[in-house]
Amino acid sequence: MCANSDIIVVTKSTVPVGTNNQMKEWIQEKLQGRHMYHMIHMVSNREFLHEGSGIHDFFHGDRIVIGAETEEIAQKVERLYSKLLIETFVTDIRSAEMIKYASNAFLATKISFINEISNICEKVDVAFIVTDWECIRTYPLERYVQLMGEPILFDGRNCYTGKDVEKHRMDYYSVGRKSIRNRKVSTVY
Repeated sequence: MCANSDIIVVTKSTVPVGTNNQMKEWIQEKLQGRHMYHMIHMVSNREFLHEGSGIHDFFHGDRIVIGAETEEIAQKVERLYSKLLIETFVTDIRSAEMIKYASNAFLATKISFINEISNICEKVDVAFIVTDWECIRTYPLERYVQLMGEPILFDGRNCYTGKDVEKHRMDYYSVGRKSIRNRKVSTVY
């Protein structure tokens, strides 16, 4: 190691709470074994990236979390992000480690919830459209009827027109437009 001043170590991965403290002790022990007595400053800087879109997420993220031992160290790391114009949260290291776990747990809960909603929708012939992907916008309405029998379609992106839906005799609910009810919907328990 060729450092001639204090060392800032930034961890990016999701790690158990307390890992940065353990890493600091380990690094200091190794340095002292080499008769190097630099001050080690740990920073927890979790990434919030999605698979397949890491570069875009880095430059256009919704938040930056910096957990540092001191405000001075946090500001040094924060300056690295200054051109990105992304909201930055500065906290202590343990809180930053926990924020990533809480974020992941919340995401997992949302996924579990929507999977359960999907299971219910499949059982009662309901489809939700909450994307405007080309493959969804151009999906033939007659396929919903073939696959679902008596479909109820909730269109969060207004992919279809009223004329298209009326022709296929399905119940259709969209955002900001009149709903189309072709049959009475019974209560499902």
